[in-house]
Amino acid sequence: MLDRIENIITRVWNRWLTRRVEPVRDETALDFGVQIIDGEPTRHRITLKQSRRAEHVAILGKTGSGKSFLIRSIAQSDVAAGRGFLLNDFHSDNAAFMVKVIAARERILKRDLSDRLIVIDLADPEFSTALNVLEERSTEDRFVHIAEITEILKNHWHLDSFGARTDELLRFSLYVLAENRLTLIELALLLSDAEFRSRCLEKVTNSEVKQYFE
Repeated sequence: MLDRIENIITRVWNRWLTRRVEPVRDETALDFGVQIIDGEPTRHRITLKQSRRAEHVAILGKTGSGKSFLIRSIAQSDVAAGRGFLLNDFHSDNAAFMVKVIAARERILKRDLSDRLIVIDLADPEFSTALNVLEERSTEDRFVHIAEITEILKNHWHLDSFGARTDELLRFSLYVLAENRLTLIELALLLSDAEFRSRCLEKVTNSEVKQYFE
């Protein structure tokens, strides 16, 4: 009897909490739907601000609970709002769905959106995909960018034993490659081939970096 009374009080209390004045809604936020309490929908909507999407968000749930459906819903919201996003299709079931979503959006807008869609298939033997981590949009922050890449490489390969001189060699070498619009693949060649290194240094504008290798 006491358990039943406690459940009734809990339900009434939860209902009262959801009837409080709702804050001003952010129209740009992702809308996941309404909050469910005791198996019944409430008027309280669950949203996620765009500014918080840069943080890590985990979607947890057992098989069949709707994780993939939620991801598709978020992607559909982004397409409708014209926001760009990256979707990794690990199970090969979302790519075809997203192409259909974008095609439907094209029919609504009566406009071709192919210039905003890039489909990358890493398993496609005819079209290889490359990423140059040394490439940057602005040369003003090149040293900062190189320092970040250096830390990533050191953490990935657990190179905690790097001394100051080795760390400096890596940073300056990456700087030379970046200024020559080269990639990490040429790192070994830069360090081992004097002629190749000399040609690369001709394009380096930073005097400190040039002096280090000369």
